[in-house]
Amino acid sequence: MRGILPDTYYEHFMLFSEAIFTLCPTNITLTQVSHAERLLLHFCIKFGRLYGERYQTANLHSLLHMPEDVRNLGSLWTHSTFPFESLNGDLLKLFHGTQNIVFQIVNAVNINRALPTLSKELIDGSEAQLFYSKLTCTRKSRNEIKLATNMFAIRRVSKRQIPVNVFTSLSMLLGHIPKNTACQFFSRLKIGNGMYHSLKYERVTSRNSYTIQYEELSDEKTDRKFGFIDEFLQYQTPCRDSIGCQKKCICPVYNLAIVQTLEGTNHPIITDRITGGRASHITMTKRVSNENYVAIKLEQIIQKCIYLESKDFPDCAFVADFPNMIEKDCLVQFLLLVNLLLLPAIMFP
Repeated sequence: MRGILPDTYYEHFMLFSEAIFTLCPTNITLTQVSHAERLLLHFCIKFGRLYGERYQTANLHSLLHMPEDVRNLGSLWTHSTFPFESLNGDLLKLFHGTQNIVFQIVNAVNINRALPTLSKELIDGSEAQLFYSKLTCTRKSRNEIKLATNMFAIRRVSKRQIPVNVFTSLSMLLGHIPKNTACQFFSRLKIGNGMYHSLKYERVTSRNSYTIQYEELSDEKTDRKFGFIDEFLQYQTPCRDSIGCQKKCICPVYNLAIVQTLEGTNHPIITDRITGGRASHITMTKRVSNENYVAIKLEQIIQKCIYLESKDFPDCAFVADFPNMIEKDCLVQFLLLVNLLLLPAIMFP
């Protein structure tokens, strides 16, 4: 809606967007709650003047109670009703037929709750234990190659010569010209429960798992930047054949991502002097350039982000943070909400 709605209406809408985002993080502080409270209060005060008093409904008034709910109960995702609605689909799988439905559901729930305790009595390697592991998906995937604690390369890893753009970025990171001209490349990475794809991974086209926020390390300070993951690699420094390497090589190994950088424009989405609102969860950037590459350590990756482009803004793009990575419904709703920023409006009354 940026550039389509009048500025007054657009900035008013962004007060609401920032407030809801602020109330949904994994961990929240009282300072954040107070900031969201100011945003929602200002949003509700201006609502009547912009849209008319007839639209000041109970739903609008309920927004004013959200900050106090968060103070008492925690972030919005902790007491959202969406997970309970999702469980309705799970309940349908717990009974068959139309007889004794309540008994069937209670029996199935009791079995599911008892399984973790009963599983401890299973003999390792037995058919029962393998069957239980298959049902619960607790077996380690054969496609995972451990890189570090809670970090895995997925599926195919290939050794090949280092391309020119990677060689330059790698040299900048190491501080010297790499002595090895070949290294291991892969296109998928798992960090915790999160999956990251590089641009080189072509099997997924409906999702964007390569736009990230990462830490840019420098001597003076640490900045947060955005970019596209071009590819992943593991660089092994040449072995010096020292005494410590006789049994197992202990020479440094670097697990890296080659990133196409997204340069921020330093223009805030809004600037509200009354509340201090800046919609900082959405960043305006320049379009990605195929010339700007940087090598980062995988530990510098902070999170995946939402990337949006619009033909109405050919010279810039928008990158939005996820409010949290816990509640899937929250992520979907926020994604829809962010997309409203760029949907073309047919008519504005």
